[in-house]
Amino acid sequence: MAYPAFPSTPLLDDFNRADGALGANYSAGAYAAASRIVSNRAVPVAGGAWSSRYWNPSTFKDCEAWVDLAVLPAGFKVELYLRAIAGANLNQYTCYITSGAVNIDKTIADVSTNIATASVSFAAGDKFGIRCLGNTLSGYRYIANAGGWDQTPVVSGTDTGSILTTATGNIAFALTDGGTGTVAIDNFGGGAASLEPPPHAALRVMN
Repeated sequence: MAYPAFPSTPLLDDFNRADGALGANYSAGAYAAASRIVSNRAVPVAGGAWSSRYWNPSTFKDCEAWVDLAVLPAGFKVELYLRAIAGANLNQYTCYITSGAVNIDKTIADVSTNIATASVSFAAGDKFGIRCLGNTLSGYRYIANAGGWDQTPVVSGTDTGSILTTATGNIAFALTDGGTGTVAIDNFGGGAASLEPPPHAALRVMN
C-alpha cells in the first residue's frame, strides 16, 4: 500500500491572534482545563495543568493531526488525539511525547492501554504528528535541523477489536508541564487522510 507523505493535511490554526481563549472552532473535552493563546502560541492554563481543546468544525475517521513544538520545558507532555468521541468519558487514540519517549495509547471509557512506545527525543523547533488509517496508527517527527519530516514513522502500532477501529471523531491537542505553564505549540494542523497518494496530473501530449 502506497501512503501519501506525512503530513497530507493542511494547517488549521496558527494561533496568531489576541491572547485568550482559542475560540469557537474548539470545544472542551472531558476533565481537562482549557488551553489558551499567549503570544501567538497555544499554552496550558497558568501553572501548567493538563489542558486540552478539540477541533469541532469536522469529525474524521482516517485522519491526521500535527503541531509545531515551540517550547518544551522540563516535565513537558504534548498529546495529539484522533477519533475522539464526544461524551462524558474519554474514548480516543492518543499519541504523546515526553522527554525521550513517544507513545500511542487507546482510551476506552477512561481506561488507557498502550499500543506502542519508542525512545525518541524531541526538541523545540521540531514538529510532531500522528496518522490513523484503518486500525493502524503511526507517529512522525520533523527534525528542525534536518529541515524535513522523517517519512519513516518513529512509532507505530495496530489496534484490534476496540470501538475506535471504526469510529469517527474529533482531532485535538493537549498540553501540560506540571508547573511552569510554559510548554507551547504553534501551528496546529490535521484533518481527513487518505490511504492513497493523490493521483499524478495527466500528461499533456504536445503535437
